Amino acid sequence: MLQNHLGFSSCRSLTEVLQAHLEHRADKPLFTLLEDGETEAGTCTFAQLDVRARALAALFQARGLTGQRALLVFPTSLDFVVAFFACLYAGVVAVPVTVPTSRKRATFDRLMTVVHDCEPRVALTTAALKPRILELAPDIPGFAGLEWLTPDDAGDELAGEWRDPKVERETLAFLQYTSGSTNFPKGVMVSHGNILHNAAMIRAASGHQPGWVGVSWLPLHHDMGLIGVVLQQTFSGMHSVLMPPLYFLQSPIRWLRAIDRYRSHTCGGPNFAFELCLRRVTPEQCEGFDLSCWRAAFNGAEPIRAETLERFAEKFAPFGFELRNFFSCYGLAEATLLVSGCATGAPPVIKAFDREALGRDTIVPVEASAASTAPPDVAHQVLEHQEGRHVERRPGDREVGNQQPGDRQPGDRQPGESERVESEAQGRVQRLAGSGTLWLDQQVLIVDPSTLERCSPDRVGEIWIAGGSVGQGYWGLPEQSAETFGARLADDGEAGPFLRTGDLGFFFDGELFITGRLKDLIILAGLNYYPQDIEKTVEACHPNVRPEGCAAFSVDKDGEERLVVVAEVRSSDGREETVAAIRRAINESHELRAWAVELIRTGTLPKTTSGKVQRRLCKSLFLEGGLSRIGS
Repeated sequence: MLQNHLGFSSCRSLTEVLQAHLEHRADKPLFTLLEDGETEAGTCTFAQLDVRARALAALFQARGLTGQRALLVFPTSLDFVVAFFACLYAGVVAVPVTVPTSRKRATFDRLMTVVHDCEPRVALTTAALKPRILELAPDIPGFAGLEWLTPDDAGDELAGEWRDPKVERETLAFLQYTSGSTNFPKGVMVSHGNILHNAAMIRAASGHQPGWVGVSWLPLHHDMGLIGVVLQQTFSGMHSVLMPPLYFLQSPIRWLRAIDRYRSHTCGGPNFAFELCLRRVTPEQCEGFDLSCWRAAFNGAEPIRAETLERFAEKFAPFGFELRNFFSCYGLAEATLLVSGCATGAPPVIKAFDREALGRDTIVPVEASAASTAPPDVAHQVLEHQEGRHVERRPGDREVGNQQPGDRQPGDRQPGESERVESEAQGRVQRLAGSGTLWLDQQVLIVDPSTLERCSPDRVGEIWIAGGSVGQGYWGLPEQSAETFGARLADDGEAGPFLRTGDLGFFFDGELFITGRLKDLIILAGLNYYPQDIEKTVEACHPNVRPEGCAAFSVDKDGEERLVVVAEVRSSDGREETVAAIRRAINESHELRAWAVELIRTGTLPKTTSGKVQRRLCKSLFLEGGLSRIGS
């Protein structure tokens, strides 16, 4: 349930929260757009958003669209925010999608799938983009026949004609289409209550306060950008500064410059965003920056790498950034967004485990300090945290006595105690960054995916979730919805229902650690291997291999599973040397033999719109001979 101290416990929707903010924040900036990552193109106050959204909502109501689906086809813009809130105000089901700015097959396939699946009654975009989209419309079945509107079609005077649709918390608010590991995304049904619950949970974990500032480059059609930025920061009464993703990707210094310029308290993204800053931002570019304002640097949506956190903190320490500013988190669209997150003000939890034991789904901590390979200043912060210093109790922090399944209790045998090892050999140690703890009434279990029984505390299992943030299912897919959102324990049929995430992980000292995806798991000779571990090894083995450009998976060959690695390379020169380096690194680090190593062209590795590697699609292309191969 919502925390009473938030003052919104009686609200039925986010629009009621927005209107509650008008009492004290009507003329305060809510959204500012940096159209090129640097230049302000407009600002929208709390009152202006309320008026513009109600005006467009009145237009929806006049057309009888309440309860219908509306396709939102917007770039990063203030118009997107207005259109989304107009849907909430009118009881229209919003369906955010990426903009089809070209005739690329992948963009069209995804958009066609969404349009065919949700059958929208209306589509919205900006006045500037509308002619370009309509030019592409004939190529998308069901697209051209839609009624197309823009926020400019509704003058502010229409706001007075808006009527409260009386939505309840159970009312469907929007469809969040998953990135998916194939070209067939599924629409997660997110209710008004889901939005409120997750927004309250993020606020409790991150410490967001009215008047705080956030700077974001995240795509607004994606759950992290939509829920974590647009909706949550509205809920918290913050000021959100938005920039299109392209301008961050072109020059990540723009992000850091905006953080310094606007004194941003919270901003973040997937792990690759911090890696991009490490690779592309120089100390000279940051001269004069003060990043000490950055209180919550959230890192989630893909595997969090301990080395990234430590290196980022070390590189930007001269400019006021500290390791404890990281807000490591875990979430997924099926749970609206956030599932777990670390408390702000304390360094992220980084632990070392035996790699071979993890391959057997067993948790064996390694004696070597989790900070042993970190830079000195960073290691000092980690050790201080582990010794109990620098820990701030905040509203929503979990107390002893409120442990979740898998938590260690005082006096309990530690997971893997009898098997504890002291080896610091790099090949045997797997350092993992935790994804935080649980907040509010969120419930998470670690379950054996085969037996559907709870795992013992020293075992890796599938992450199951119950709570007010779990979505209502997949749009138009009742059987898959029942399987994914209606799971029950074999040893306790009364508990639940639970959301089966398909993610693997475990609790250690109350911290949730994510180890991989159930369907992506590579099983060779009876041992489990996480593809991201192999991919990390490949990326580091040779300068010709592009960062974030690898996929590892297994294929059946003559009745036996064999390892395949696909890697983007910077140049076709030195192909044999690159392949040899990849094979050698995999053998030395994982004691595995790669059956096939495929080198492909830059930018051709299948990825989701949020940048996640689509391993299963990559595997299909490999088997079909559809990769842009330049060597093997």
